[in-house]
Amino acid sequence: MPATGTPRKRERHDMFLTAGSTRAKRWKNRLKWAVTLSGAGLLLFSLTYGLDKSDQLASFVCGLVLLLSGFQLFPFRGPGPGVEAILPDLRKDIDEFWRKERRARGLAGAELMPIRLRTAGTSGHLAVEHTGAPVWPSHQYAKDVAALVTDSTLTRAVIHGPPGVGKTTFAIMLTSGVVRGDTHVPLYLSLASWSPGEERFHDWFDRQVAAAYPSLRALHPRNDTLLERLAIDRIVLILDGLDEIRGPVRTDALKKIDEAVDRDQSLIVLTRSSAQLPSLTGGSVLVLERLEAEDAAAYLTVRLLSRVPATARTAVRRLCSALRTGAVPDMAEMLRTPLYLDLLCRAAERDEDVPTRFLDAVERRGADAGKQLLYSTFVDQALRSRLGGSSRRLRRARRWAACIAFEMSRAPAASRTLAWWRIYERVPATVFGAATALAVAPAYRLCLLMPPGLTRGFAIGTVTSFVLGACRGVNTRPAAPVAALASAASVLVVGTWLLDGRQAVVDACEIGAAIGLVFFFKSELCGRWPACAGAVLLTGMASALAVYAANAVLPPGTAPARTPVGVLLAVVTGVAIAALAARLLTRPGGPLRPSTASLHRRESLGLPLRPVFTATCAASAAGLGGAFVGAATQGLQHGLHVGIVFALVLGPAIGLPVGLIAWLNQPGRLPSASALRTYEHDRALAWLCFAGVTTTATATQIALDGLVQSWIDRLGDSSFTAQPVHGLLFGMTIGIVVAAYNTAWPNYVLCITWFAARRLLPWRFIRFLGLLHECEILRQEGPLYSFRAVELQSYLAATHAPARGEGVPGPHSDLPEQNRGTGAPTCGPTLR
Repeated sequence: MPATGTPRKRERHDMFLTAGSTRAKRWKNRLKWAVTLSGAGLLLFSLTYGLDKSDQLASFVCGLVLLLSGFQLFPFRGPGPGVEAILPDLRKDIDEFWRKERRARGLAGAELMPIRLRTAGTSGHLAVEHTGAPVWPSHQYAKDVAALVTDSTLTRAVIHGPPGVGKTTFAIMLTSGVVRGDTHVPLYLSLASWSPGEERFHDWFDRQVAAAYPSLRALHPRNDTLLERLAIDRIVLILDGLDEIRGPVRTDALKKIDEAVDRDQSLIVLTRSSAQLPSLTGGSVLVLERLEAEDAAAYLTVRLLSRVPATARTAVRRLCSALRTGAVPDMAEMLRTPLYLDLLCRAAERDEDVPTRFLDAVERRGADAGKQLLYSTFVDQALRSRLGGSSRRLRRARRWAACIAFEMSRAPAASRTLAWWRIYERVPATVFGAATALAVAPAYRLCLLMPPGLTRGFAIGTVTSFVLGACRGVNTRPAAPVAALASAASVLVVGTWLLDGRQAVVDACEIGAAIGLVFFFKSELCGRWPACAGAVLLTGMASALAVYAANAVLPPGTAPARTPVGVLLAVVTGVAIAALAARLLTRPGGPLRPSTASLHRRESLGLPLRPVFTATCAASAAGLGGAFVGAATQGLQHGLHVGIVFALVLGPAIGLPVGLIAWLNQPGRLPSASALRTYEHDRALAWLCFAGVTTTATATQIALDGLVQSWIDRLGDSSFTAQPVHGLLFGMTIGIVVAAYNTAWPNYVLCITWFAARRLLPWRFIRFLGLLHECEILRQEGPLYSFRAVELQSYLAATHAPARGEGVPGPHSDLPEQNRGTGAPTCGPTLR
């Protein structure tokens, strides 16, 4: 059972697990040494008596496998550090991240508006109120609100208020104040990325905190979740944006949170006011009130009068006078909301005419006109401050921001957060089908240089691997016809150039049918083993039938005909090995996620032998599959030849970079994650995969030519000769597949190319998101982005008039949802 309840119960649970792990270590060590000594003895025997026979070569390989297995197949993992042990590092990560975010949001050293926080149902009692000067220094704000937690005034509470009252600012300053102390550690999360109807709160919480604070992965949750492991009195959960959960399930969201979080856990939930006021078991309900008109006027006086030119002070005094006297009720009502008051001050500090224009707009056309003026001025000023005076660049950036806001506001079931690695959910599935031609062409060209055992089956298996890796989370079934046609056309072009037309048509029918069915059966290939086996068999049978039909229809030619049995064997082997490798190296049935591997130094990582060995075995399966097909079709000697060359080339080439990435993915002391840092790490690891596989394959092929050529000569098979250039081409092809398995960057490059070619997004999309964040139009919560205010997002969305069928990345969700995209302008599933 999970360790829940009091800290004493959790401590006893950890002690029990530690004792069990210590007992298990004894017999595992004995078994490890027994297997290791057996493998070493077999290896020594093989080296002593020579390697001139194939059975001795098999003994050599078997001994090598046993030697590696003894060390790595029985690893011992300790219980991992406790929660208290990682709290100092976690506190440092939180403090570093929110220090940068406060600067990005303009809160560092800012003069903030006083707040009024009272207990609901009372009229006079205030839980906290700053009654000093009309402005509140940010450091004092953080200190005062953090005192509510440290003195146990605020333990379990729901804080609500009208739109724009400053709930998010309150949550951020509360987080900043608490983390500066030495008693509590706050965890701030935005609920906008949670879909209660589709995901448990435990699962969402674990994913979000692990993405934002990777050091928490060091807890190694066993049967319990991170939420349960963090259920200690020193952890304070601050959940903002309950109102941003859309759909009919929003009313039940707080109930699910209440049931999931331990009763002794400090929990603060912020939301907009609603008719049905939510509550927590054993908690209180607080109201964050808007400013009084007198407070707003005093704030304007202090902040603006001394900062604007003398020519604009008259307009500021008119504003303050109208606020105090209530001469313009719409303006007084609007400026009582801190959001609009802050926007007015920011705009007036940069443009002295704003107060006059704002007052005239409200007097003539009402409050809505004043809001539109503030939004437009804020966006234009923020973008101009970063882009300079170029009107063209300003219009283009504004259009892109409006497109993003429009798509993030479209679907009622969508959240309001955006992640760069999930933009594929707004890409039609047919785009991935058409892009298959780019992967088929080099794979087919390479297979024509290979021996018969690794030709069409290798090309089909390689492209299948790319589809299973790069299309994680994508519903590829609607794109099956497009993928089949694109693959067949690519094979026809390459085959007609290098071969005769009849053979090119036969190969196009075989590969096109196989790739089309891989797209159609992708979910089955990633699902349960019986369904996967059935999909593999049906794909092979359909390809064999396509080849038989093509041979029957086409006139006889000089090119060798493909037999149905050989085609069935090659296709089944290629697709089966690709599905097996995908399952061993990644999670093809889950959503696309960026790599969490990091090159930062961590302690107790151990040696990378086990992940390298696992990846090597998975990769060598492709060479062994080719050996099996080659032996069945060309004879035993040819099959052994293929197995020796390609298993030894493929295994180390893929095993080394993939194993290192898996090793670097282990939990440890990692800095807090941001969108840019996540993107840069993922891109670097994608290039590491590509370069590592290419270099290792080429070097291994060169080494094989010098070391084992005499073994191959004794086999008496002269059907082919592997050259270093083959290792280079082989490594480049497989390197792209490995990068697609381990990172989200290849998928992102394909998607952003489609968007940028249609002029819907900039090529450097991640930099544009960073620009909007620097302009305070977007806010960042871990690796996710959202708009600063829902009202600002709605304004930008209203200014966008998309063309027919136009779409841009919409609101993101990190759920294992499939892409519904078919090119229609309706928003797809939530992207988080």
